[in-house]
Amino acid sequence: MSLLLSIPREIRYKILELVFLISRQPPSPDTLQKANRKNFPKRFSGSWRSWKRVWFEQDPIHNTLLSVLLVNHQISAEAKYIFLRRIPSNPDYKLDLIFFKDCTVWPTWLSVPKMEQNIGTVHAQFRIFNAPDHLVTSPPKKSMYRPGCGEPPPIVWLFYHPLASFLKRGPWGNNESGVMIKKLVINFLPVSEPKILPLGPLDFEDLDDDLNPKDFFRTQISGQMSNDVIPAMYLANFVQKQLIYLLLLGIHQRTVGKVLYERVGEIEILVDGQLAWCLGLSERFSKLPDSDIFTSNNREDEKKRFLQWMDSTLQRRKIAGFPV
Repeated sequence: MSLLLSIPREIRYKILELVFLISRQPPSPDTLQKANRKNFPKRFSGSWRSWKRVWFEQDPIHNTLLSVLLVNHQISAEAKYIFLRRIPSNPDYKLDLIFFKDCTVWPTWLSVPKMEQNIGTVHAQFRIFNAPDHLVTSPPKKSMYRPGCGEPPPIVWLFYHPLASFLKRGPWGNNESGVMIKKLVINFLPVSEPKILPLGPLDFEDLDDDLNPKDFFRTQISGQMSNDVIPAMYLANFVQKQLIYLLLLGIHQRTVGKVLYERVGEIEILVDGQLAWCLGLSERFSKLPDSDIFTSNNREDEKKRFLQWMDSTLQRRKIAGFPV
């Protein structure tokens, strides 16, 4: 007889519930290996560049339910009951993303209690490290940080590719229905290694003013933040600027920006656990479209199709319980 059966039922139920909700520990950079990782194809996200520099897990995280079902008939029945009745139908997920200075990103799912299309909050944390020698892909060029003609810097796709792949294909890339997220919380953590700055051959604070205003760093960072938090603030500010750029849905970013409105309720960006920005997707959506997002050719047809997309997206957001 399993020792679990000697425990009062309510305590046993609580133990089973905790088993299903348990989170993995974030991986240490030294333990990562390219051999057990893979690249999701760019068609998963629609990324234009850099998708080969994002290393996803080869295999999904271990499903604890399968192990518990094998204990015995009673525990199996109780586990099914707990899983179906007590684990939320819109569970929260936890994701760890390591950003290496060689311009690679390594996502690791820490907690996926239940595979669902509608998800509550996704807690995504970014950690910044120097790349271990065995993982260095290639030294990034300055062009990784420079915007092109009408497109964001190539490094932007490092962050967009895992996000859009998850939205369109689920955590393992095998769900063609994708997922809907009520809230995405991105937390940029302080660094634990010395000499992280500069983050690349061209640091984020040296970008064009419209991407990373130097006034922001002079007023918000200088003398007010510890050295371990400054790299996190650099990266957080860069990412929020680029998300806002995508949310404008201009001519160049419309095809890749729409998915954020379609599948995310709201986005919060934290630095060291403190709220830094709330992107307010519902408010931004209500102010679309800007007349500048349409080209001179076929302007009326473009606008008509865009308004039809807005109407269907608004209904989709309402059904999902997103702010509108």
